[in-house]
Amino acid sequence: MRLPSERVRHLGARRTQQAMLRYLMKNLVFAELKDLVLPTGDGRPPPTPHPGVRLPLQFVHRGRVCNVAMGRSLTSVVTQRSMLHEEVRLARVELLDLMCAKFNMPRTQYSYAIFECVDWTFGQKLILPGGKQLWATDSAYSWYSDDNSRNRRDCFILEGTEPAVATLPNGRQVRLITALCCQAICFVKITNMDRLRRHVHVPYDIESEIRGADLI
Repeated sequence: MRLPSERVRHLGARRTQQAMLRYLMKNLVFAELKDLVLPTGDGRPPPTPHPGVRLPLQFVHRGRVCNVAMGRSLTSVVTQRSMLHEEVRLARVELLDLMCAKFNMPRTQYSYAIFECVDWTFGQKLILPGGKQLWATDSAYSWYSDDNSRNRRDCFILEGTEPAVATLPNGRQVRLITALCCQAICFVKITNMDRLRRHVHVPYDIESEIRGADLI
């Protein structure tokens, strides 16, 4: 009786008992349905999904569905100004600048040209090595997040903290230790990192993030 007693609202003795019985009934019914709809098979746990970037960003071009690409003319101003996708309002030059900062490279046309040697994959879902799934999508989430949407964008706490002045409800200002948060826009996988190593020195902290020839 412990589980239903923790799940129902406690009112009078009769109403509480009825609520607990209804909970037990529904719990039994759906537990049986789960075994019928989702058979356990041989009892082994389901395999852990292979980690990586999934659900590529796509768009329709001349009646064909195409995956979003970074492009091979990254020194072109037209390419740099173009947005990645209607759900990812990020110009390609902004992403190039982020990569330059990560690799300690100057934000120049020469640096942009170097990033043409790698392959870029843009996805809406990321599976971590432990099987945890992260999302950054407005339309491809597996379940409806509300009546008419398949939106899910996970939020993250950035590493580290910093002091900031905050105003309390009574108007008094105090200095607090805060942490910044961000929302996932999309997930990026860069392959053929060996080509990049021929042109730039990859910092040690980034080398530790590279799996084989991929950077996520």
